[in-house]
Amino acid sequence: MMKKLCILLVLLSTLLPAKAQQAVGSWTFYPSFSTVNNILESKQKVYFLSAGSLFYFDKETEERGQLNASNGLNDVSISNIFYNPVANYLLVCYSTGNMDKIYDNGKIVNLPDIANAIMTTAPSVKDVAFGKDCFYVLTNFGLVNYDDNKNEVRATAYTTDIQSVMVVGDHVVANIENQLRFAPTSERVTNIDKFKVYD
Repeated sequence: MMKKLCILLVLLSTLLPAKAQQAVGSWTFYPSFSTVNNILESKQKVYFLSAGSLFYFDKETEERGQLNASNGLNDVSISNIFYNPVANYLLVCYSTGNMDKIYDNGKIVNLPDIANAIMTTAPSVKDVAFGKDCFYVLTNFGLVNYDDNKNEVRATAYTTDIQSVMVVGDHVVANIENQLRFAPTSERVTNIDKFKVYD
């Protein structure tokens, strides 16, 4: 009787689901967040920012997780996120001025130009506007125009007079000292004189 009971217990224990152990040296992150600062939706994911950390929810797999420096991001302390609906990527801006493009397929492209700029004060990103093949980053030292395909800076206008920026069709529109001005996106804007006053 005792022998049968032991065999039955052994058989039952083999039927119980076994919990896989992690490999030595690997980590599991359990996302925790409090206040959500920003929520953006892409075709496949919903991204949200909380206390300088980036979280995501995959709409297809219903997977949720956190993106950070240990799993692909190139910096810490995220200050803001922006989504480009034309090129389908999330632009992550860090408090250092560094930026990452995150595509839904997981590809991450680093844009360190603003962070690497030699400045007397720490560079920071205030606003971003996306165009067809370019995008504009408004910083605390001026307006930086990027080529979206080559991931490189096309031009920089050093000024603190721009309050906000947006792209409308083939024009970049800037609020300069409470006056709307515009320039073609094909123009390499190196100073605010390139902007024409909007009547």
